[in-house]
Amino acid sequence: MGPSRSLLASARAMDYRVRFPPNVGILLSSKPIHLSVLEELVHTLPPQLHLIGAKVANVFVNPSVSNCERDGSKPAPKGAQNNDFGITLGAFPEAEVSSFAIHDPGRASETSLRRAFFEKRRVEMLGKSSEASETASTAQLEERYAHLHELDHQLSAEWAALSRVEKLAYAESRPWEDQLAAADAATAPDAKVFIVLSTARGAHFLDAFLRRLQSMHPAAAIVGGIVSSGAGCVLASRQVVRRVDSGVACLAFRGNVPLTALICREEKSHMQEKLTQVKTHMEASGQELLGTAMFTCTARDGTDDLKSLLSVFGGQPVLGMAAGGEIGPRYKRGRPSAQTGDVELQGFTCVCGLFVVPRRMQ
Repeated sequence: MGPSRSLLASARAMDYRVRFPPNVGILLSSKPIHLSVLEELVHTLPPQLHLIGAKVANVFVNPSVSNCERDGSKPAPKGAQNNDFGITLGAFPEAEVSSFAIHDPGRASETSLRRAFFEKRRVEMLGKSSEASETASTAQLEERYAHLHELDHQLSAEWAALSRVEKLAYAESRPWEDQLAAADAATAPDAKVFIVLSTARGAHFLDAFLRRLQSMHPAAAIVGGIVSSGAGCVLASRQVVRRVDSGVACLAFRGNVPLTALICREEKSHMQEKLTQVKTHMEASGQELLGTAMFTCTARDGTDDLKSLLSVFGGQPVLGMAAGGEIGPRYKRGRPSAQTGDVELQGFTCVCGLFVVPRRMQ
């Protein structure tokens, strides 16, 4: 079974019998994942879930912890996470999760043009029903999926008949600044956390984008990384998958989302020391770690970084990637171990996005 089908089979086998359905997801794979398979995967997940993902150079997971919720639900089967791929889903009932993408207007591949054409024509033909309703029944979702599958055959024939000039009309022409200003998820005044995946080809405006996003939300925690594999990113919401060949894909959180960032430039022993400080502070504050999103430089030993994290927080979920540039609060010696704000695109660091929650009563 190929990695795409293996991922789909594993995700379908996961049990989501949790108190709250997941509303956020991150998918990382070291192998190509076909969009058709990703669309099948998204169709198995709740409509309210927002997901971003990418093909990356290396995937890091905690092999001893499943990606299911921590409330006793059935864990994922063995093979649901390995070095080929990792998928983590989270439920934040006190938070509003949304997503947005910023495309590089100077680049337009055949794939991105085709995807834009399909998205626009779906909306033109179906209107609001092109997206899945959060209140739809399972039968309604199945009917919608079958209808979209049939419609895509028709759209494929339309696309094949277009000339190159006609296809270019579907390219994103707005500057990235205008796209950002038009993204409701990015401009919401009370956004607190952003997770950002950037393609390598879109990195030329990434630094300016991050500064602009932080200026709009000075206290927000912004973490993420550049996809070093040279591949694009994906974004899914309301069971609609969108591809970002050149640009950024972002998750945005409003409400109660307790995430801070730990930035390490030192090697293993110093990283463990910082993590221990964070854990001590959590325990003194009556908190515990829910899970970690890790972005480590390709020039670092990512396995060592993962081991350092697990040596302190060994029982919690981790999903991480090797990045060609890490996104997080500016590294500076003497700063608090966990930070928010002051985002910077940096190198030779390990950025850990730490989701912290009040400690559960036994």
